[in-house]
Amino acid sequence: MKCETLKSVKKNHPEVYRELIGFCKIEDCSEKWLKTPHWVLHHKTPFEVLDESPESVMDLLNTLKRGDFS
Repeated sequence: MKCETLKSVKKNHPEVYRELIGFCKIEDCSEKWLKTPHWVLHHKTPFEVLDESPESVMDLLNTLKRGDFS
């Protein structure tokens, strides 16, 4: 694994890492997603929010997996 951000998530938030890799399938895609701001997270990146609110990141991942944006 070459992505430092992804290594940190795997170490500190293994449940989020599993969901993210399951959703994106590719490490580079996962890394990019972690570093991209999202309006649901108040325009912060999932990586920025992860330590203070891992449940918000998991909720966003689950929403994306379900395709339910209502």
